[in-house]
Amino acid sequence: MYRVLIVEDEPPAIKPIKTLIYKYCKDFDLVGIAENGVDGISMARELEPDLIITDVHMPLMDGIEFVSKIKRKNPESLILIISGYSEFEYVQRAISYGVNDYLLKPIVPSEFIYTMNKIEKLLEKQFYQNRNRLLKKMSKEKSVDPMEVKHYFPYDKYFLSIIRVKGMPGRFERSGELEIYSEKDETIAVYGRDLNEGLYLIPYEVIGNSDIRMFNRKIMKQYKKIDVYFTFVYMTRPVSIRDIPETMKKLYKLLDKKIIIGKTQVLSELDDNNKYVEVNQKDAYEILDKIDYIFHQMEYGKIKNELRTLFRQWASEERPQIYISHMLKQILYLSQKYNRENIAGWLLETEDILEEILAEANQLEDVQNGFTDLLLQSQQVLTIEKVDAPEFLESLRNYVDCHIGEEISLTSICSTFGVSQPYFSKIFRKYMDKSFNQYITEQRMEKAKEIICNNKDLLIKDVASLVGYNNQFYFSRIFHAYTRLSPTEYFNRAYDEREGG
Repeated sequence: MYRVLIVEDEPPAIKPIKTLIYKYCKDFDLVGIAENGVDGISMARELEPDLIITDVHMPLMDGIEFVSKIKRKNPESLILIISGYSEFEYVQRAISYGVNDYLLKPIVPSEFIYTMNKIEKLLEKQFYQNRNRLLKKMSKEKSVDPMEVKHYFPYDKYFLSIIRVKGMPGRFERSGELEIYSEKDETIAVYGRDLNEGLYLIPYEVIGNSDIRMFNRKIMKQYKKIDVYFTFVYMTRPVSIRDIPETMKKLYKLLDKKIIIGKTQVLSELDDNNKYVEVNQKDAYEILDKIDYIFHQMEYGKIKNELRTLFRQWASEERPQIYISHMLKQILYLSQKYNRENIAGWLLETEDILEEILAEANQLEDVQNGFTDLLLQSQQVLTIEKVDAPEFLESLRNYVDCHIGEEISLTSICSTFGVSQPYFSKIFRKYMDKSFNQYITEQRMEKAKEIICNNKDLLIKDVASLVGYNNQFYFSRIFHAYTRLSPTEYFNRAYDEREGG
């Protein structure tokens, strides 16, 4: 229910508004009536209404001053002004202060109901935007107001779970990546820091203990169709509203330290142990000392064999991504400490490429190959492929356009064009200012928009297949993240615009 405050000094004007709200505006609750602007400010502070309906002319404080003060003190409140024909200049001024709509006296019931329906849509949109903002804030472990959490998550208890496809995103990926959000009519809140992730908040009152297991299985079934590894972490018990931020933090940390590249896992909070965090420091130092010696002696021929042995050992021990990432960054540092002055700048750029390799790998062998090339190129042992960048990128664009309905990965594209992954990532970022994964997603979504607009009878699953997705659910999530509309909503809007034009 959306809370309504009326600020009006004329009882005859108040009565029809009250009647229309009670009779026709079922999603609105009249929480207060103020007879002047001063009382209106006080009641707005106390009641925190979603909508304020106010007159332009009132005793003690006119509507313009009232609107100005409300927008400073209650910026989230929407404002509907009621005015006479002779007061239109005041209305125009009020609109410049942030009034959302206006009606002329005497009130026509059909116009009032139509306007309230418009305002309801605005409030609904505002509610979900604010809820999404709050989810994003909590995912970054920032402090939040408990009352705000309770407002946007109205149930008493929630189950939480997170699913992550492939590895954790790198710094460069996060800077321009699309985020996943719930659609407006979803009771279950969803948020993803990028397109490969979904955090689910499921109301206990809606789903219950028995159905949460079924819900979790349903989520995993959808993601299994993508044919890449994923990590699913979940709470076995519902948590109260006040515990949501801390529980999110706990699940994200569990996810971070448990991802094993190439291995699908299903884990609960009960699996939160330190098996992979408390690594054997002696083993780690022995590995790094041995590699340090190789670099110091410039025996680069031994690097490939040493890395092959190292990755084989990590695979057998099922080392998580967080451990492997740490060790590989240490090796990058060792590779340059004897022969590079600006090591800090070089490391920052090279670590970004490494993080992309880790995030996009579907198996540990992909990381081994990409990292080996990255390391040997940095030592100028491996010949760097020289290409004409504009010509290369034009060929790449043509290839992607012709093969948009097929599986295209960083590994496959490098194999097709005969370049190493580190070199490809470096040149692509330099000229495109985005990761290859972001570029592919954009191209697939633009093609999907075109297909949807021009083929009204095509099923969503067929659209998904035509742009390279074998999972309708996954495609729809990404499409919504890209356009802020579901595929069906996008078609309906495009159709309406075409018919209207």
